Amino acid sequence: METPASRISLKNDAAFPKTYLLSDNGSFLFRFASGAFGSKWAGLWHMDTKFMDYFAFRVDGEWIRPEKQEEFVYDGLKAEHVYRTDNGAIRELVALKEKFMNVRLVFENKPKLVELEIGVNIRYRDESLHNRQYELGGTEFAQVNNKLGELSFWSEGGTFIPDITKSKHRPGQYAIEQGYDWQEDEQEKFVPGKYMVRPTSNTVDFFFSLGGAAEDIESISRMRRNELDRLADKNSWVIIRSMQDFIGQLDDKAAFIAGFPYFNEFWARDFLWVTKGYLTAGFVDEVKQGLQLLESRQKSGGIPMLINSRTATDPSADSTPLWIIAVSEFVDRYGGLDGFKKGIEAGLLFGLRHLDGPVKHDPKLSWMDTVERHDAVEVQSLWAQAFRLGGQLVKNREASSAGKELVKLINAEYWDGSFYKDSLSGPFNHSANGLVPFLFDQAPKDRAWSALDILRNDLVTDCGVRAVSKNESGQGYHERVWGLTSYWGLKLLKIYDKPGFERLLDMYLKNFNKKTLYGIAETFMTSGQASGATSQLWSVGFLPELMNKGGMMKRLLGWRGLK
Repeated sequence: METPASRISLKNDAAFPKTYLLSDNGSFLFRFASGAFGSKWAGLWHMDTKFMDYFAFRVDGEWIRPEKQEEFVYDGLKAEHVYRTDNGAIRELVALKEKFMNVRLVFENKPKLVELEIGVNIRYRDESLHNRQYELGGTEFAQVNNKLGELSFWSEGGTFIPDITKSKHRPGQYAIEQGYDWQEDEQEKFVPGKYMVRPTSNTVDFFFSLGGAAEDIESISRMRRNELDRLADKNSWVIIRSMQDFIGQLDDKAAFIAGFPYFNEFWARDFLWVTKGYLTAGFVDEVKQGLQLLESRQKSGGIPMLINSRTATDPSADSTPLWIIAVSEFVDRYGGLDGFKKGIEAGLLFGLRHLDGPVKHDPKLSWMDTVERHDAVEVQSLWAQAFRLGGQLVKNREASSAGKELVKLINAEYWDGSFYKDSLSGPFNHSANGLVPFLFDQAPKDRAWSALDILRNDLVTDCGVRAVSKNESGQGYHERVWGLTSYWGLKLLKIYDKPGFERLLDMYLKNFNKKTLYGIAETFMTSGQASGATSQLWSVGFLPELMNKGGMMKRLLGWRGLK
């Protein structure tokens, strides 16, 4: 249940650099807490399709702008912007459910006229200027559409007056000024006209639909809260709320968004690394559907790296073994092998075809995709585990044998006397990837103590675990602190050093709310500065797996004001 600690209030300038998210089943509103839509990534989306750059209100001739905001309040289910205007205070409340959003204005003094302007921009996530043609319809119930989709908007008693303006703008200048390192490009906005309401009371509701059924703020909040309270029985309400953000839908199956605002596609590896966390938190049906969706796009046995609304890519170095491991663990816990058997068999054959000593892979398609790493250690470790688990499930002796041989190879060729080497040919020697063989019990026990020294001295920072040893790295993208590498380090510490585990976990939880409220960012500099995407699936999704016993989660989050 929500506690006062999970309700965030920001005053004035404190809101300007923060972002927030309202998300449900793939639809999401991403916005700055100041009220600004200050990025090409801000606005109203469904999965990887954008619909609206911004909405703005003019009340009795006065535009409601971010610099007029006095307070921002967020509870994970709705957002409230409080503005001070010439005609008194105005509260703007926003709530969202799948393909539908309600924006409510509450006035201290009833105005004579409220005007709504929307900047429509119906495009795919990887586009900027697209020049698609729009069509208009409706009067009180207004519609704008192009060949990608339709946006409808209305208010009781409102009137739409078409007055088309199409222009270019650069919303991302705001994000750049606030210190974000995102790619920001010029955008084109389509303003369909004026929507006007003459209020009959001190409250006016505006509704925006991408095809979803209409609900008001109260019913949306009640529906979402009931589900959260059920799932948060043994886990943190805030963490469960954050985890829900990433669950979308493709092909009538649950699809897991990798990160916000710009990784809004179903990335296989990001989801597959945190399936245990989602299962622990109670998302059993969603995990099963995600595994089924990936299997449905299997090609020659390989699991795609990512799926979006248009396509599925080729496999990455790790997507196929991660899928076999996740399915094997799911079947062991919940049954249902028959539904996955053909996919496992095909996946094992895919791996065996690439087995040549180590399993060969594209050196640019490991999770560290900005560097070339031949025969990456975590890829070998994943395949050894996939061969072992998958081979047992479908009784494939060749795969089982390959798994054993691969473990021998890892221990013979990758161990350098103190740690597992990052790869057989790559830019790094020691990296967090050398932790992975320990996580699958592939390493002799006596090697763990040496690995713990490397972890503590070279990889652990005050905000998590670096991807690359501090003795080897600068500040490159894949050399920062990551949620994934912090997960690996925490798992090893939980086995061998419980006090160290709790200390590191406490430090890691400081990363909540640094950028997006109720979220943990994609990466961090060793100074603790957040960078990259502001809310990342695998930065949060592993937490229930590690924290589900003894009240540890609620205790540690209570220290952080995140119950």
